[in-house]
Amino acid sequence: MKKIYFPFLISILFLYSCHSKVELLEGADTNQKPMLLFISSEIMGPNSKLNLNDFQKMHASFYIDNPEAIKALKQKWVFNALEIPEQFEANYQVIYTEDGQFRSQTGVDIQANIAIGGFGPSEFDLSALESFKNHFKPLNYKFLSFDSLQHARRFFQNIKAFNWILPTANLQEYLQWGSFNGECIVQINNAQFARDKDVEKALKDYMPKRFINDTVYYKLFRFTPENSTVRICSNADLSSKFPPEFKVAIPWKSYQNIIIPLIHFDEVKLNQILKSDTTLNFKVLDKIE
Repeated sequence: MKKIYFPFLISILFLYSCHSKVELLEGADTNQKPMLLFISSEIMGPNSKLNLNDFQKMHASFYIDNPEAIKALKQKWVFNALEIPEQFEANYQVIYTEDGQFRSQTGVDIQANIAIGGFGPSEFDLSALESFKNHFKPLNYKFLSFDSLQHARRFFQNIKAFNWILPTANLQEYLQWGSFNGECIVQINNAQFARDKDVEKALKDYMPKRFINDTVYYKLFRFTPENSTVRICSNADLSSKFPPEFKVAIPWKSYQNIIIPLIHFDEVKLNQILKSDTTLNFKVLDKIE
């Protein structure tokens, strides 16, 4: 069986039977400056090996920001739920935002007519999108790679007032390099560490006491009955202070090769920012990596 690949997708909840309906834009508030970003597979990164289909060749990456069109799409994008497909690769990642803030993301295979978003897999009908092509606007994008953490931070300070960074559910997690110098991944023995079996509560109580003189950020991102995996961001390697219950899975490493994905930005303003700081050292990538 081929692995299913979901770049950027939020946690998937398979809660519906085959007879249920899935609303791809459920909860969308079209009064809050809505926008749908359609990111084509050719910029999804090195793991995407898809050949472009005719629709992608014609429209590439684009966006819709007309509230009435998005309101109509919300009504049309109600499809029959499906079982988990054996094969799925998205031709498009469809990101929905309100007032520039991420709200949801859906992967769409327009050849197999399948969509997978936060409410599980469903059918998809490309014609329900093509009928709105008069509202398609070309989406500009640029991916800047910085070898220097300091340069990445300086550039980010210059653009953070704008909604130019690719919106994702994990934007806060991604931007930790703005506050910390590096990170490590730790696996925790639940039985030894959390007597009450609530690992999150145990971490909340433990971390401020253990690292009272150090600024840290931590996020529990994988949990099993036996072990929990935690990301720990800090300004230096703190592993010597870890208790025996903390097994270092990936050693602390300083942040390098920071990639800042710019989407739907103002080209003139961006060039002004880049020209105003001629010492910035970066390169432009043609794909998200």
